[in-house]
Amino acid sequence: MKNKMLILIASFLYISKETFASGRDIIIPSFIQFAFIVLVFVIMAIIKVRIAGKLMLILMYIFSAFFIFLLISNLPYRGNEIKISAAFIAVPIALTYEGYLMIKK
Repeated sequence: MKNKMLILIASFLYISKETFASGRDIIIPSFIQFAFIVLVFVIMAIIKVRIAGKLMLILMYIFSAFFIFLLISNLPYRGNEIKISAAFIAVPIALTYEGYLMIKK
């Protein structure tokens, strides 16, 4: 358990270091996104789905976040803060939830 907590703290510190380097207006959305990533992994540990289903849901979350990054990477952050933050937070969660509903049936 100590190793998992150390990894969690180290990743939290790494994310905060990177966001402080890029500007203050991205810190809060980055913390929210990190919290949702942690929440996804906690939920994956709790739900009653086979390991293959959990792995598929985690991969769905990661790929959807990467796909959103590819779609939005050319937009300037200034002027599009809300769209970018909402897309990075809401779309992977929504797609993962839809995948969970499909697996559950």
